[in-house]
Amino acid sequence: MSPDYKYAVDATVGGTLTPLILNQLEVPVNLITATSVLFRFEKPNGDVIERTGSLNTTGLDGIVKYTLIANDLDQPGIWHYWIKIITPTWIMATSEKKAFTVRDDTWEL
Repeated sequence: MSPDYKYAVDATVGGTLTPLILNQLEVPVNLITATSVLFRFEKPNGDVIERTGSLNTTGLDGIVKYTLIANDLDQPGIWHYWIKIITPTWIMATSEKKAFTVRDDTWEL
């Protein structure tokens, strides 16, 4: 079986995570000057991997994105992700980890 289909998740391989970054007033953060968008994923076993994301559009809307690729999702269970954004004048890390579930979807014929 291809590793692309080993696990099913509410964010699937080829699926894109597109979180909206809001400030304390719940207004989208202007990310237009962002030079780096990093997604950190915590696996169910506690290991952390980092992947390079991008702005969804121009960054003015406060939305970043990462498209899951083969072998990103290599363990079933509860995963978490958070984001670090770097601009020339500030660095921001999201304060909350977001959770999603990866389910083992293997079966024998």
